[in-house]
Amino acid sequence: VTGGRFLRADGSIMRANEAVTLQELVGMRLQIFDTSPAHPKRYEIQLALEQGNLSSRYPIALHPGVGRAEVRLIDHQKQIESLLGLFDALDATVKVGLVVGGQVGCVVRVGRYTTTLQSEEGCVRVPADTLALIPVNELECTRVLACPLTQPEVNPVELAPVRSQGVHTGAWVAEGMSPVHGPWLVYPAPAAGVQFRPLLWLQGTDDEPETATTDSDLAPDAF
Repeated sequence: VTGGRFLRADGSIMRANEAVTLQELVGMRLQIFDTSPAHPKRYEIQLALEQGNLSSRYPIALHPGVGRAEVRLIDHQKQIESLLGLFDALDATVKVGLVVGGQVGCVVRVGRYTTTLQSEEGCVRVPADTLALIPVNELECTRVLACPLTQPEVNPVELAPVRSQGVHTGAWVAEGMSPVHGPWLVYPAPAAGVQFRPLLWLQGTDDEPETATTDSDLAPDAF
């Protein structure tokens, strides 16, 4: 039996295709195990830009006679950043995968942001396909802030989470953002569990959102 798995800094096992940010690489690791250490397979870690055909592979050496190895993802941060820098879009991602005998196995995705947010009926929410990959505890640790671009010096508004039977739904109520002071930049608070891409929120005179678009030029730490 051969294979591997990605682990978070707290030791929890990551799910297939789970998305993380560059900041989360600290403490993350890839564990490899081979039950035939006398005749081990060939192991590599692959970094592939998801938006293109660029990829690199790096060999992984098993501990002699043990059939195990561990790779710290932070050791490949510079290579991941280099690949992300080749693509202009802020949503670019790099797929980090374990290659066993030439075949790609388990994979996680690394990007500048974990996800985007979508506007929906007076709230902002994580897209359904991404929400399934985000642990609830990370949603609970995510404070969503909003700041008027016309008055960046004022204290930001914190959006309240939307819950269903006490459980976080991956959505936040878009309240407290007066159209008089719009447009608003919606962004994650420092150390948020989910580092989503900042969202530009525009409102009409009836306090209902007209449009909500992802802003590609502003960063959350600018406020």
